[in-house]
Amino acid sequence: MIVAYLVVNVGFLYALTPQTMADSKLVAASVAARIPLLGGAGAAVVAAAVVISAFSGLNASMLAGSRIFYAMADRGLFFRAAARVSPRFDSPSVAIWLATALGVAYVLENDFAQLADKFILGIWPFYTLAVAAVFVLRARRPELPRPYRVFGYPIVPALFLIASLYMVLNALITDPRNTGITFAIILAGVPAFWLRSWRWGRKVPQAQ
Repeated sequence: MIVAYLVVNVGFLYALTPQTMADSKLVAASVAARIPLLGGAGAAVVAAAVVISAFSGLNASMLAGSRIFYAMADRGLFFRAAARVSPRFDSPSVAIWLATALGVAYVLENDFAQLADKFILGIWPFYTLAVAAVFVLRARRPELPRPYRVFGYPIVPALFLIASLYMVLNALITDPRNTGITFAIILAGVPAFWLRSWRWGRKVPQAQ
């Protein structure tokens, strides 16, 4: 996967100048438009590939996102109705419909480029937290079994954290409005979580 990603980016740099890439909103489509074999259909071919890829990504996101709502509701940290399981399909039907409605509302308010930017920016902090947890667990729980060891620890995860911090800061500087909205939506879950826990008189679960 890493090799394929690097090869694609080398191809982009070969076909376009860095300035052209910076000015292009759809780099892959710009490159495809320059491929003689595809003629004038290069951009359309790339668009079709993106649509197919988006469907697979959407499927994975719906499977994961809806079950977060379900798990929270099942533990009393979200509306109880979201914990309903369909007797026919044995799936969290209310949670799936809720995730679908939120997704449709978000699509209606953003174009494709905005959706891509906000999705990446919205999910990246959680990747960063997951990598940062490697350092925390190594310090706090050194006795835990670790069948998989992080390659190049601590240099590789440290470089990832530095690059992630740079990406977030760059987004805040270049597009403070949309970046602020994205982070505000994410952080809104914190008071909602604590308020819901207090409302139901439940102790907030602690990390194990």
